[in-house]
Amino acid sequence: MARRRRRMEGVAELRKAMRALPDAAKAEIGDVLESGGFDVVSAMRAKARRRTGRMERAIKYRLYSKGLILRAGFIDKDAPFYGRIQDLGRKQQVVRVRRRIGARVRSYTMRVRHMEGTRFITGSYKTLQSRILRNLATVGDKIARRLGMGR
Repeated sequence: MARRRRRMEGVAELRKAMRALPDAAKAEIGDVLESGGFDVVSAMRAKARRRTGRMERAIKYRLYSKGLILRAGFIDKDAPFYGRIQDLGRKQQVVRVRRRIGARVRSYTMRVRHMEGTRFITGSYKTLQSRILRNLATVGDKIARRLGMGR
């Protein structure tokens, strides 16, 4: 399944402005994103189903310092295959199963039931998003003031 990307206007201009920022300003923005990533992952882990804990451990965040990009969710290859199924859900279907027992092959049909998705990864985290944006706005104001003073 293809990953959805959100398109926003003005991203190229923002990236150009970010490259022009001093390293201290980038570090401050990175700190805000780092704490926001921790909060988002905590919320995702709280919503995830718990049976063995493997899915909770697979939910991680990564901050790419070059572009100050924050990604959260199933990032690494160690995510369980059923994580996406539990997140997005599954439709009811009839599948053909082939089992190999020794040299013999046994095949049968199996009915797979519908499962509603829990949206613990792809769900909306509006409160966390607004908190991160608010923190970024305050840091941005501080940086703009400092740049205006010539520091």
